[in-house]
Amino acid sequence: MEVNSMTSRLAKIGASLTMLVHVFILSYCVFIVYLCLSNEVVLFTWHPLLLALGWILLMGEGILVFNSHNTLIKHLGLTHKGKVRAHWIIQGVAISLSVSGYIIVYVNKDLNGKRHLHSWHGIFGFVSIISCIPVIVSGVTALYNYRLKSYISPVNNKLIHRICGVFTYSVGFATMLLSLYTHWFQRKVDTTVMILWFVILCVIIIWCLISPYFKVFNRLKLIVK
Repeated sequence: MEVNSMTSRLAKIGASLTMLVHVFILSYCVFIVYLCLSNEVVLFTWHPLLLALGWILLMGEGILVFNSHNTLIKHLGLTHKGKVRAHWIIQGVAISLSVSGYIIVYVNKDLNGKRHLHSWHGIFGFVSIISCIPVIVSGVTALYNYRLKSYISPVNNKLIHRICGVFTYSVGFATMLLSLYTHWFQRKVDTTVMILWFVILCVIIIWCLISPYFKVFNRLKLIVK
């Protein structure tokens, strides 16, 4: 009885934290949209706008589709197959928006005669975009894992995709944290607001990746044994 009670409490806490992360994700994106549209819209404006919508909103929610505490998904009544379909559609759009945002800042730097990859934000951003390639490839193979089981086991297929996904999302989120220190962001907000969003973004990435991380860790532990 006590075990069931504890399990129920943990489930409620997990559901509450997941809902809070949904709110954090949406709040950050609304804030970035506000910053982008509160002044004159120029080419560069689309860079933070598309990355916020792609990497933070869609990619984050795409990962949370598989979170066992996601009450929004439970209300939709999606089967595992439905979750997989929702995941790859959302992630496909997320990567498309993110790559578009990167192309925009690359072109904008060229037009203004600025150097590429001269800051940690730029370097991490480049690595995260390039890392999307193995995520896409492993995602496609994971989607057809049973057809490819003669070449690689479905379990290892999914493991590779999870590892690629965790790495890419982590590097991308590091890029987002570094973006809080860019000239564009710093001249629009004060230090207190910047620290607030830093903490909120850390909560988002920790909660989004905690489940995939432990799945990867547990699988690798079994392989090592």
